[in-house]
Parts: sequence; C-alpha cells; structure tokens
Amino acid sequence: MIRTKRSKPRKDGWRDFSTAPKDGTEVQVYRVDAGVFTAHFTSPASMGASDDEEECWFTTGGDDLTGDLPTLWKPLSAPPTENPSPATPETAAKGRNEKGEEIEFKPDAIICVRDIEPRA
Repeated sequence: MIRTKRSKPRKDGWRDFSTAPKDGTEVQVYRVDAGVFTAHFTSPASMGASDDEEECWFTTGGDDLTGDLPTLWKPLSAPPTENPSPATPETAAKGRNEKGEEIEFKPDAIICVRDIEPRA
C-alpha cells in the first residue's frame, strides 16, 4: 500500500507539495515562477518507465513538471451544484457604486477602459 504524507493545510488551504495525491487526481498547484495551475501525477509505470524513475507530474495541458515541481497544492474547488440564472436586462442593468448606492446602467452609455484614469 502506498502511503502519502499528511499535511495540515495552511489557513489559505495550500499544502506542501510533497503531500499531493499520487493517484491521478487533478489538483491546483503553485510554483513561484508559474503561479497557480492544475496538474496531476502519473506513475512511471503507466508511462512505460521503471518504478525507480522520478515522479511524473504533468500539467493538465501535458507539460512535464518532473524537473521543476511545484511547491504547494490544494484540491480543486467543487463545481457549482446549480446553474446560476442567466442575467436579464433587468438584473444586469443594476449595481452599486463606491458609496453602496444602487445605480442603474444605461444601455446607451459605453465606457472604454482605456478612457478611465487610474486612481491615485
């Protein structure tokens, strides 16, 4: 039986990468130079290699992470249990400003992000 190390998650949910599951489960991983992405473990045997070769971690896009493993991992978030209601013109046209006051968006008002000055 293969045992994995147990690690208490940090307050933000991240765990030491040495404790990541090695059963093919996709997980979120973090590496300083790459940020957050998803990856999974594949056993050397399933890749046609001997069991004594290095661990085989891959991104979900197929990139080999074996030479540069992430430092942290956490389980993927569960998908929503219900589909959210699509926005309607009535719900999409309302919001709140910085003061918390309800405002209504006018469909004829177009704002380009490049025209907005950054705050100081």
